Amino acid sequence: MTEQIVPYPIIWDAKLTRGGDWHQTILLREDDGVTPINTTGYSMTMKILKSHPNGEVYDTLNTANGRIVNTTSSGQFVINLTAAEIDAYDFTSAVRRIVYDDGAGNTTPFAIGDVRVV
Repeated sequence: MTEQIVPYPIIWDAKLTRGGDWHQTILLREDDGVTPINTTGYSMTMKILKSHPNGEVYDTLNTANGRIVNTTSSGQFVINLTAAEIDAYDFTSAVRRIVYDDGAGNTTPFAIGDVRVV
């Protein structure tokens, strides 16, 4: 099945440094921009790809494999990469796509951007 290509509201690049851990926090808020969304039942996935839109997948981080942690009461997702994971990457440039699912099957594109490993 081919993924549907949809626009991403945020362009968000990432720089990963070999020999160090990397973490990124994403906060989901209500339309008022202040109130956190209760993300109980939500999941998030970040794919690192050779190219957009459907290039070879280098890595998949998500809430199911524990590499993205969801704090439901604050609408917070923390993406975690260890130094060993970054050091194992055999690319210097890739693309990442972040999407979240509200638990009812509604998948929403969150961000897309370049990933550089230095």
